[in-house]
Amino acid sequence: MVDSIEINIKSGINSKYISLFDFKNNLCIINDKRIMIDDNMKSSLLRIIRTWKNNYGTSNIIDAEEFLITVISNNIIETIQGKGNYPNNYDELLEFLGDLYA
Repeated sequence: MVDSIEINIKSGINSKYISLFDFKNNLCIINDKRIMIDDNMKSSLLRIIRTWKNNYGTSNIIDAEEFLITVISNNIIETIQGKGNYPNNYDELLEFLGDLYA
């Protein structure tokens, strides 16, 4: 069972999304905006990232978008990260976060 997921996305020094999904309390905080989430939203997020590998490497582009996802489940911490190299459905994550934050 997932306890929480933190997602940080930035481009250069500018943060695009700083988000925390608290699965126990059905709460999401994106850039200081608090949003109540339901089981469908939690399932959607997990579906998006479930097949991602842990490290997508770093490109040489200085201002490439960078992401760090931290999944905490039963006191086990797993990270997924990349800079300039992304999973195939990375845009789906950005759309998911954008829809919640809108």
